[in-house]
Amino acid sequence: MGDKKKKKIKKSRREKLQDLCDEELLFADGFDDAVIGIDMGSGCKVVYDYDDCIQCLIDEGLSEMDAYDTFHYNTLGSYVGEQTPLYIRYLKEEIDD
Repeated sequence: MGDKKKKKIKKSRREKLQDLCDEELLFADGFDDAVIGIDMGSGCKVVYDYDDCIQCLIDEGLSEMDAYDTFHYNTLGSYVGEQTPLYIRYLKEEIDD
């Protein structure tokens, strides 16, 4: 009999992040493209780029204003326990001293 090649199954981004934590991670639905990592210091919370989350909603067909309102009301305004994800905004301009 010939050698049977094992098919490599590629891990999803979520699975790779979950492998880094002992606790179950909580992901926000629809924002996988905005994940930038995990916060290891606060019990392994998923960390998202705020602006990328807004862009995900715009890509789904919402206007910029509707995306902003929807994200703030449905996502930022939700507390779902200790594993509630974090949303950060990068400082995009240099700050003068």
